[in-house]
Amino acid sequence: HSFRRARVGGEPRPAAREAIGIGVAARGARAFREEGGISDEVLAGELDVPVRTVRAILGDLEVGGIVSLRGADGRDAYQLGRAADAISIAQVLEALRGRSAPAGRELPPDHSVRALVADVERGIVRALDDRTLADLAGAVPPSGAAR
Repeated sequence: HSFRRARVGGEPRPAAREAIGIGVAARGARAFREEGGISDEVLAGELDVPVRTVRAILGDLEVGGIVSLRGADGRDAYQLGRAADAISIAQVLEALRGRSAPAGRELPPDHSVRALVADVERGIVRALDDRTLADLAGAVPPSGAAR
């Protein structure tokens, strides 16, 4: 599936952005294992999304400690911020979404809505906390492979 809509339109919707972000992190993990790093332009090409979208996602992942930027031979490349088996998919999502504020202004004051959002967040963490980028990177095709 291609995220072509993101290429021709505005910013991707939140769910698509999260899927792209997980793809960026997984490809970054595989590239780090095989080549030491990957550029934002290569990631954009492999995922068929605009470079600006990949750069925004990489910025969030960098702030979250998932990736780090390094220079190599005058070219910037991204590498993992720590070992792939130490980065859960839940942590990737947290980096993409930003930390949830426990009683933030973004949530309605309705207690039942806040409780539901907290339940959803706990469910996501339970489902994804034991799945790591190392698990996902093994399922990602090598760079340049046909999609």
